[in-house]
Amino acid sequence: MASAQNFDTMVSLTELKERKVIVDVDRTCGVCGRKLGAGVAVGVIPNGLVVHHACLPGDASEYHLCPVTGEDFEMQYQAGLMSI
Repeated sequence: MASAQNFDTMVSLTELKERKVIVDVDRTCGVCGRKLGAGVAVGVIPNGLVVHHACLPGDASEYHLCPVTGEDFEMQYQAGLMSI
């Protein structure tokens, strides 16, 4: 059973990594509110929030937390509550 859960988690992670986000001229950062422009590195939070890479938490160990809501996506995946 653990291997089936591990497989499901890997499939979910792969789907998240393959998501595409369209950033048009009017799209703004969910953290700072400034526009996201061409050539700017962005990050996409699992809840769909798009932010400047520089607006992500400084510590990569916190990437599982939404920088706006504080929502913990790691806990949701472990509990099996989040779907893609």
